[in-house]
Amino acid sequence: MAPSRPTSKPKTHQTPRRPKHRPTPTAPDPTQLLETATAHLHASSPDLALPPALLALKTLQFLPPETNTLPALTLLASIHLALGSPEGAYTYYHLASTLDPTGTSPSSGAETFLWLAQLSPTGGEESLQYLEKACAILRRQIGEATEEEDREALREKLSTALCSTTELWMTDLPLHPSAEPSCQTLVTEALLLSPTSPTPLQTLASIRISQSRFPEAREALKRSLELWMALEAGDERRPEMAGRIGCARLLVEVGMGEEAVEVVEGVVGEEEGCVEGWYLGGWGMWLLGGGDGGGEGWVGIVDQMGEEERKGFMEGSREWMGRCLRLIEAEGWEDEGMREHVFEILGKLEGLLGPEEDGDGEGDGDEGWEEDEEEEGDGKSEMDDV
Repeated sequence: MAPSRPTSKPKTHQTPRRPKHRPTPTAPDPTQLLETATAHLHASSPDLALPPALLALKTLQFLPPETNTLPALTLLASIHLALGSPEGAYTYYHLASTLDPTGTSPSSGAETFLWLAQLSPTGGEESLQYLEKACAILRRQIGEATEEEDREALREKLSTALCSTTELWMTDLPLHPSAEPSCQTLVTEALLLSPTSPTPLQTLASIRISQSRFPEAREALKRSLELWMALEAGDERRPEMAGRIGCARLLVEVGMGEEAVEVVEGVVGEEEGCVEGWYLGGWGMWLLGGGDGGGEGWVGIVDQMGEEERKGFMEGSREWMGRCLRLIEAEGWEDEGMREHVFEILGKLEGLLGPEEDGDGEGDGDEGWEEDEEEEGDGKSEMDDV
């Protein structure tokens, strides 16, 4: 018997499967990304701030107009500064300046050009152009401001920018025929804008030192000190530490050594590891003691002191320079010129004061300070030959 054929099952109608609906990914919110990056930056975590800032920039690039990217560009520049990458910061600030060449955006403004001047790899005339553009933006903003408080803040910022421009002329372009008249014009405007700020007065002193007009430089520095020396620590009218260090350096140059020491005593009291503070204090005391003849700005100043007073300054100089050297070695300080100067002064001090005693950091008495035996009525002291 033949096998029976299998019965075929009726085909059932199958409805084709519909693909599951997948929601379109939501684009990241650039505002939220920038807020997150800013929070990380303010928390001293620039490495964590970088990814959201980059993602914000990438997102904003697809949202016209192009100026939408300015907040991300300037934030990325700040992040690169915090990361120790001035080249990266310059790149982002430069991109921002090309998108907003007149500084009209609140995300860019004069700050972008002030930073470009500072970060410029070539300096000189390129930095000068950036500073001049920043000053032009600030002048315009002063004219547009409606509140006196805003105008006052902008005047202060413009005054500081004018002083920076003056310093650039003196450091990068001192031989340019326009240097001296430009400096005088700039510092005059800065003084008119901010007559109660110490910065323009210090800048004026710097100009007068370059002209070897030391009495006028001293007068400007005295007026500058009167504005802030008596203020309590933390008072916002006091210059920042960099400004006080700059002031101390100028004071040393014009022979106001005791005032310089007073300024840096305040600096190292706030920041014990400030190498420049210890260096300037030691250098000022060295010059007060008659070291190196005092220099051009010290003519006639050291001659008014007695030998014991000069010796006291020398001992103080050794203490401060010794502290400076220890900090230099501990921190790997890169200013080789300062390091060599410290070694030079300490070597001379050892010749005058004798070897330093172990343990207490003090000199070993009066060695090197006793008068030489008179020769033909010449009773000179070793201090007269410093």
